[in-house]
Amino acid sequence: MKIKRDFDFPKIDYPPHQAAQVHQGFYYSYFYMRDRMRKLVNVALDSKHCANDRCDTIIVCGHSFGAALSVFQALDFTCLLYTSDAADDMQCV
Repeated sequence: MKIKRDFDFPKIDYPPHQAAQVHQGFYYSYFYMRDRMRKLVNVALDSKHCANDRCDTIIVCGHSFGAALSVFQALDFTCLLYTSDAADDMQCV
């Protein structure tokens, strides 16, 4: 039955949290672009527009495939910031 086959997708362990499994294709797509995204966010946070702590909110969003990737981006930010003072101010909305 084709419908059943469509719902059978490969899952892999999510590296930061081995108890969680994620869609293999979404994760590999995110992993491919992760370093570029980190660099872009760091450039933005280091820019004159974020001087004097003016950038206190990062909104991560996406639509369709981008939504799947944005979930990984949000998790990535959480893992990166978890040990910093910024983690105290983080909110998920």
